[in-house]
Amino acid sequence: MVIKHFFRSFTEKKILHIFLLDASFWAFLALLFSGLGKLLKTQSENLLQGRTPEEVQQLILTNVAQTETFLSGLKTFFFTLLGGTFLALLVFLLLISLTQGLIWHFLSAKKFKNYGKWNLLHLALIVPLMIYLFFFFMFKLGLNQLLALLSNQTLMTFFNDLFVFFALLIFAFYLFAIYYSFLKEHKIWHSLGEAFHLLKINFPKLGKVFLLSLATALILGLINVLLAKLSLPNLIFWSNLFLSLLYLAWLRVYFYQTVHHEPAY
Repeated sequence: MVIKHFFRSFTEKKILHIFLLDASFWAFLALLFSGLGKLLKTQSENLLQGRTPEEVQQLILTNVAQTETFLSGLKTFFFTLLGGTFLALLVFLLLISLTQGLIWHFLSAKKFKNYGKWNLLHLALIVPLMIYLFFFFMFKLGLNQLLALLSNQTLMTFFNDLFVFFALLIFAFYLFAIYYSFLKEHKIWHSLGEAFHLLKINFPKLGKVFLLSLATALILGLINVLLAKLSLPNLIFWSNLFLSLLYLAWLRVYFYQTVHHEPAY
């Protein structure tokens, strides 16, 4: 039954819909941060005008008029840096809330609502994320000490990558559980706690789903390894991005159908 459910999950048409939403989100973000980066680079070049740090220091000490112009340009640069970063992060928050809200309401066949609360939910997620990152780096530090005993660099890299993906997958399951819980009542802090209960009562099934998801990721990783042998950097980048987004789209569907108890096949 578990294997049958696993293979049937790949045929779910919702995967493509979710993939396109995710791809649009990341494409827009890439354009946004790329545009901000180019703007800051242009302002920096106009400000320095090819001068080295030593030449800038000499300018400030010897030329009052040009110093005032330089400081004015520096003020504009920092205003753009701070203001642009704030606006970019705000857009990121609004977009991720919109994207995830659309995806999970689409999965549940419910009308998208409470957009404001989705934004507040993602702000609240900073708390468990910081806690998780703290423990992640603690475990990672311990793992690095153990792996240092190995003399094989290939094995060290493999176990390091495996641990990182393992940790990411665990957090993904917790995040999905939060989104699923939030769909029911749209209660922010309640959803963070209810997610643990959801994972607990579905642990027997989700444990198998986790292992199958891990195995699927390893297979996709092998595909990228084979593509890497073609020595085509652009192909490797785009195939990795495509497979990652497709994997995440499938994982959401697979997780939802597992905990929802009513798989729509």
